[in-house]
Amino acid sequence: MKIKFKDNVTLRETSNNLAILYDKEKGILFEMNETASAIARLIKVESDVVKIIKRLTDEFNAEEQLIKTDVISLIEELVELEAIEVIKNI
Repeated sequence: MKIKFKDNVTLRETSNNLAILYDKEKGILFEMNETASAIARLIKVESDVVKIIKRLTDEFNAEEQLIKTDVISLIEELVELEAIEVIKNI
């Protein structure tokens, strides 16, 4: 599965190194915790979910299933908020 942030959504960093998503169309800010911020930063540069999970697993030296659960949970939340879209395979 591949994903990307919608064009109306921007990702910003706070002074304490957390991410904030801003939906320009809705005028809504979404402040993220540390885990969600790390995932969001990768979504910004990498669309392949499997690669995102692998990079986070390597970076945090964590159990892949735990990372996968966190990534899928955030993706579901972001889809519900209409902040990201699933890219269809051609």
